[in-house]
Amino acid sequence: MIKIIKTLIIIFLSLFLVGCSIKNDTIITISEDHKLDYNVLITIDKDILSNMINANIISGEDDIDNYINDNIDGNYLNGFKSEEYSDDKYIGKIYKYSIDNIDKITSSDENIVTISDSITNKLLFYKIDNTYYANFKYNLKAKENYEDIDFSTTFTVNLPSSCVSSNADKILNNGKKLIWNISNGSEKNIKFSFRFRGKKSYISVVCLAFSLVAGFSLVFLILKGGKSV
Repeated sequence: MIKIIKTLIIIFLSLFLVGCSIKNDTIITISEDHKLDYNVLITIDKDILSNMINANIISGEDDIDNYINDNIDGNYLNGFKSEEYSDDKYIGKIYKYSIDNIDKITSSDENIVTISDSITNKLLFYKIDNTYYANFKYNLKAKENYEDIDFSTTFTVNLPSSCVSSNADKILNNGKKLIWNISNGSEKNIKFSFRFRGKKSYISVVCLAFSLVAGFSLVFLILKGGKSV
């Protein structure tokens, strides 16, 4: 009888904690060389996972994939490569998608990208003059039978330079890091724009530095010559 009661307690606790058991973090990193890395990290709290195993909700760590697939509509991850992920607190999967040149997924016409189906064949950005724009509609939800699950979801963008504009919930690193917090079941509009600094900027800086050094050297030589006289 005591064993049955303990089991029921574990099941109750596990079911109660399932509401915050999954983290879904999207991280987009755009490099100065125009490369884009699009990573999605889906993890389960290890303590909660242990409760779920004890309650026979899942059979073990090997069953995490099935649990994730049962709880998240992962169609938008089609075309991503997956790897095992684990840290001190969480365990799960990291899904990776890379493009060597962002211009391959950039349109000349303004567009809105819905992040719910596969994004691997979509034009994610549009470009006007030298400015790149993103207008994402994030409406990823739990599957119908799991709508009560409250995911911890963030959407992070790392830019090569400070953003030109953004509606991010949090802006860090002088505008280079943008973070949106998203609650499950809600729709979120994610907007930002940026520019690449480009080689011309670096050349200008080098030329300016060279000019300053040359100028100071010339002044020094003139002053030195004057003292010699």
